[in-house]
Amino acid sequence: ELEYGLQDSGAAVLIVDIERWERVREHVAHCPALKKIYVTRLAEEAGDPRVHRLESVLGQPNDFNAIAERATPDVPLAPDDDVMCEISTARVRG
Repeated sequence: ELEYGLQDSGAAVLIVDIERWERVREHVAHCPALKKIYVTRLAEEAGDPRVHRLESVLGQPNDFNAIAERATPDVPLAPDDDVMCEISTARVRG
């Protein structure tokens, strides 16, 4: 199901935590559209040049307060552009 979703969507970037990475890592070889994969809390090298530690881009969580405020970039989108963002957490309580 994960592999199908990544293939069918044509996703070029995947951002996952280490738990999701363990579930999806065996499937990314079958997802040629994936150009970059960012994994939080990745301890060891993944053996795939597309895979990077998310912290190498964002820094460590304790460093977030030092990040300067910047305006959200104005990114032009055409009506045919496919944009998708999914935010999911299992720790939400209501």
